[in-house]
Amino acid sequence: MAKSQFMSIRIEPTLKDRVETLFGEMGITTSDAVTMFFAQVVNRGEIPFTIRAKNPNAVTLSAIEETEDMISGKIPLKTFNVEDMDKWLEEDGASE
Repeated sequence: MAKSQFMSIRIEPTLKDRVETLFGEMGITTSDAVTMFFAQVVNRGEIPFTIRAKNPNAVTLSAIEETEDMISGKIPLKTFNVEDMDKWLEEDGASE
């Protein structure tokens, strides 16, 4: 089928230059790559790769692990009244 529709997108110039260079090395145009991407979305019924947030840093990973341990019962839940929570935060250095 002949291409007959036009699309216009905005993209960061450096990213555009880098991707066009790579596509050129692969022997395809940006239009070819977008067409292949769209065809895969239609064929699979989903985006053909996993989209993830950036990996969390060590502090966040530690907090996630601690929360999961509390949920599973491996460690007790921390419960506080307001005064005790303020004291715990000061001792832990979290209120800085």
